[in-house]
Amino acid sequence: MTLGIFLGMAADRMLGDPPTTIHPVALFGRAATKLEKVFYRDSKLAGAFYLTAAVVPPVVATYWLEKRYPTATMTLALFSAL
Repeated sequence: MTLGIFLGMAADRMLGDPPTTIHPVALFGRAATKLEKVFYRDSKLAGAFYLTAAVVPPVVATYWLEKRYPTATMTLALFSAL
């Protein structure tokens, strides 16, 4: 984990923010906007479907990647967060 923290901080220091086209937060925002167009209805059930569709896949993917590649996952997460 320490190596991932170091690499994430170093990547942020050397590279700065990734371009908007590949920035993880921007990617999530674009995906969430597309899902909103599909799921939006004036109901709590539709909101629950939207929340599930927007949040569960990235959480599951991050969990899966962290189990297999903990250093790379920490590096990318910290790089995109800083």
